[in-house]
Amino acid sequence: MSSVLEVSVPGSPGAVLMLSRGLTTNRPSIWEDPRFQTPAIRPTVPPRQVGLFAVLWVAIGLVSAYDTYLTVRFQESLNVMECNPIALWLLAYDEWSAATLVGLKFLGSMVVLGALCLCFWFRPHWGLVVTLSIALLQGSLLAFLTLG
Repeated sequence: MSSVLEVSVPGSPGAVLMLSRGLTTNRPSIWEDPRFQTPAIRPTVPPRQVGLFAVLWVAIGLVSAYDTYLTVRFQESLNVMECNPIALWLLAYDEWSAATLVGLKFLGSMVVLGALCLCFWFRPHWGLVVTLSIALLQGSLLAFLTLG
């Protein structure tokens, strides 16, 4: 004869958890009880917003990669062409080598792209607004780099 252990579950009067070897019962377990199901923590986001976020996120990354490419491509003339005072300071700090500047550009891009993903995950509306504003700034940077 198999032994059956009945344990009452706190918070659910009348619910019984049956533990045994190979014993099956017709009663649903507490894991199937809808009262114990975890509610959705994250609100559902429309697929259009997810798609828009993905396109903007990739565009931000591509403009950043293009800017880094131009930094490496024209590293000999960066002391004349660079307009960013922080970038000029980093170049002068590293004896006009682009290595530190490129490394910090890469690190900054990764931090921003990761923060955008977290922002969109926890607050989709705000994440989309922030991503759109950064994408607009990156678009103006792209226009400056190609047209200016």
